[in-house]
Amino acid sequence: MDRTPPTTPTQILPAATTARHTDAANELVRAGDTSHEHECMTAKELASWMRVDRKTVYEYAARNVIPCRRLGRRLVFSRPAIAAWLAGSSTADATPGRR
Repeated sequence: MDRTPPTTPTQILPAATTARHTDAANELVRAGDTSHEHECMTAKELASWMRVDRKTVYEYAARNVIPCRRLGRRLVFSRPAIAAWLAGSSTADATPGRR
């Protein structure tokens, strides 16, 4: 009989327990759990979130188009402020004759 200690999760935990933990983690992802997302983002994170180039984020920040704060030499973007800006800019852009 083999007396080596278990090394993998399936050897340590029964398969049903491992499946429950995996299912719970997948359910959180499917439910849109954003607890892993930080409220403040860097320019790189914001560019990835908005699916634009990082230079575009810096250009908008320099022209005061996009809401941001300076923390030393770094620009910091608030996720709720950006979401509100996006929601507000979509209605302003839809207004006819407005630039």
